[in-house]
Amino acid sequence: MPSYGSAVVSPAGYEGPTHKLSSNESPYPPSEAVIEAMQGAARASNRYPDMFADDMAGVLAEHYALPADRVAVAGGSLVLLQQAVQAVASPGDEVLFGWRSYEAYPIIAEVARCTSVRAPLHQHRLDLDQLAQRVSDATRIVIVCSPNNPTSTDISSRELEGFLEALPPSCLVILDQAYREFATSETVPDGLHLQERFDQLLVLRTFSKAHSLAGARIGWCVGDPEILQALRRVALPFTLSRVAAAAAMAALAEDAGSVSGRLAAIIGERNRVAARLRQFGFEVPASEANFLWLPLADKADSFAYECARVGISVRCFSGEGVRVTIGTVTANDLVIEAAQSFISKR
Repeated sequence: MPSYGSAVVSPAGYEGPTHKLSSNESPYPPSEAVIEAMQGAARASNRYPDMFADDMAGVLAEHYALPADRVAVAGGSLVLLQQAVQAVASPGDEVLFGWRSYEAYPIIAEVARCTSVRAPLHQHRLDLDQLAQRVSDATRIVIVCSPNNPTSTDISSRELEGFLEALPPSCLVILDQAYREFATSETVPDGLHLQERFDQLLVLRTFSKAHSLAGARIGWCVGDPEILQALRRVALPFTLSRVAAAAAMAALAEDAGSVSGRLAAIIGERNRVAARLRQFGFEVPASEANFLWLPLADKADSFAYECARVGISVRCFSGEGVRVTIGTVTANDLVIEAAQSFISKR
C-alpha cells in the first residue's frame, strides 16, 4: 500500500525538529474565541454530537450563501473524499488524478479496490488535457487538487470549466480545494459556486489550514443533493465531534479581519521565502498555497537533511522534491539559512 512521504536519515545526535514544516499546518493557534467555544463544548462531551452534522451544514450554507441541501460536513475533508469513492466507485473502476498530487488519493482508491490512474503534471501544474485523455469507460471519479499538494500550483477557472464541459456526465469530478484561501491569483476557480453549474462536481473544503484547526478535523463539501445523499448512505455517524463543530462555528463567526490578517501574514512570508530561495538559484514554482515546492530531484534528501540539521522538518519526496510549509518568521529564516548552506556545499 502507498505510504505517506519519504524517510530521511537525520543528522547524528538529532533529537527532533524545533520547527515542524512538514504537514502544512498553520503556524498560528486558533483565536481565543474559538478556544473558548471548544472548551464550552467539551463540557457536553458525554453526549453524542449531531449524527451527520446537519446543523453545521446549515451554518455553512448560510455563511457562504449556498443551498442547504448542497452542503455536507464530516470529521475532515479526507473522510468526505473516502465516502465519495465508496459511494460512487465499485471495485475495478478507475479513479483518475494528476501525479504527483495528494498522497492519500491512491491509498483511498486502493482501499476501495479501485484502479488508480495517474496523469503527469506539466511544469508542476495539473495538466487537464492529460487528465481528459486518460478518461475511459471505466473512469468513475476524477480528482482535481487545486491548489495542488505538494507542488503548490493552481489551475484557472477557464481550464476547469472547459474540462468539466468535456467530461461524460457519469464521471464525478472531485475538486479538492483545501488551500483555496491562500490563493491570490484572480484566475483561481471558485469551486463553491461553480458547483451550481455542474452537477457532477463535488467540492471539498476544510477548516484545517486557513482557520488553524488541523487538530480538530473539520471538513465540508458542496455537491449535487443526490451525490450528497449517496455520501450519507456510506457515512459513519458522529464523525464530527461537538468540540470540532463548536470550533468551526466560532471560526465562521470570527471577525473577517482576523482571518484575513493571518492569511496575509502567511502569504507575505510565502512570497518572502520564495524570493530568497530564487535568489540562491532554486527553482520555486509560483505558490497559491501555504507551502512551497522545491523540485530538487535526486538532491531532495540532501536538502531535507540540511533542514533537519538546523531544526526544521520538511516533507521530502525522495528523487522528486521537497515541500516546505510556511511557518513563523523564525522558522522561515531557518529554512533560508538551510537553503544557503545547501547551495554552498554543492
